[in-house]
Amino acid sequence: MKKLTVLASLFIASLMIANVALAAGKPVELMMDGEKYLYVKGMKGAIPYQENGVTMVPIRFVTDKLGAKVGWNNASKSLQIQKDEIDLTLTIGSSTALVTGNTINLPAKVLQKDGTVMVPLQIVSEVLKEEVEWDEERNTVIIKTPGKEIGEVDPYGRKIRTTNLPKNYKDYPYILADIPNSMYEMKYPYSHKTDSMVSSKLYQLPEFTQENIDIWMSHIKEYGNLLLNLDYRTIDDKWIEDMGSHMIIYASELKKSAAYKYLDHYKDWAKKNKIQIEGTLTPEPSMIYKDGFGSYYVRSTVKFKFNYFKESKYLIFDTSKGAYQDGFNFKKDVWYSGYVDFPITTNVGGYWGPTLKVSVNASILNKSQITKE
Repeated sequence: MKKLTVLASLFIASLMIANVALAAGKPVELMMDGEKYLYVKGMKGAIPYQENGVTMVPIRFVTDKLGAKVGWNNASKSLQIQKDEIDLTLTIGSSTALVTGNTINLPAKVLQKDGTVMVPLQIVSEVLKEEVEWDEERNTVIIKTPGKEIGEVDPYGRKIRTTNLPKNYKDYPYILADIPNSMYEMKYPYSHKTDSMVSSKLYQLPEFTQENIDIWMSHIKEYGNLLLNLDYRTIDDKWIEDMGSHMIIYASELKKSAAYKYLDHYKDWAKKNKIQIEGTLTPEPSMIYKDGFGSYYVRSTVKFKFNYFKESKYLIFDTSKGAYQDGFNFKKDVWYSGYVDFPITTNVGGYWGPTLKVSVNASILNKSQITKE
């Protein structure tokens, strides 16, 4: 894991922000004091993201964790934040901030996106004096309150809870503080009566090493980024190749597979229907389920919005060609979020190790609980 600690200085903060530069528009994950910014009940609004070399984060998530006092001035469109001796004023549309009477420059404008005030990450490190790290391998910004003890954590640094447990807590290797019981208690997909297996049992198998699990999660995340951050003006054959690199292909090469035909058909349809999507798919590595029929399902949070389309038809790629969309009646400029059991599989026998990839039949609309925010 590659990490960079950001000290409370403008120079170091600026370096860190430059180093977390990703492909424009690509979402980033955000974790503070062992708890992730997940797309579950109560987490409405925009997704943390990076654009033009600047990482933008939802300030309310940070201030809530800090217990800071927050006020909103509707007339001036400004946010006032008080934390210890710090008085911070942020104004929508401004690239400066007022910090205890002093004006500082920001690398990007403060903005309000989908009801969420988004600020440059610099504010968290430089002004609010939080420690910030970048986990390059997992595409995650990690914020830590200096001196704060968070107790027992999982291999990813997330806080484990031991109270108010879900009814089926024994199905999991541990229970996380940032995940509600409703996500744990979702029914499992249809499965074999004797060959199915919950994650607490799976984690005892030799394939379930940290290295392998990280590879599987990476395939899901990258597939999700391609699936849910799509613009009809830029989708091309490279998109097909990238999607295929994260899928199980039952052919000697992608172009000879049935998956290629489905991907190519969707590419052409996305251009014709002028589809524009933004969103994220976040798999939870401690929530993997074996159905006994050849697939492993990773319970994931999902969040997406359609910025444009001509027809509400076959808006998200899957090999059902839109059949799973029936009943959703998606609208433009509306955020949708929830949970999905996302399938991964392999075509390797014996010790299949790191070979699990996204199933060719994967869909975020099947085996899911997704609602309008």
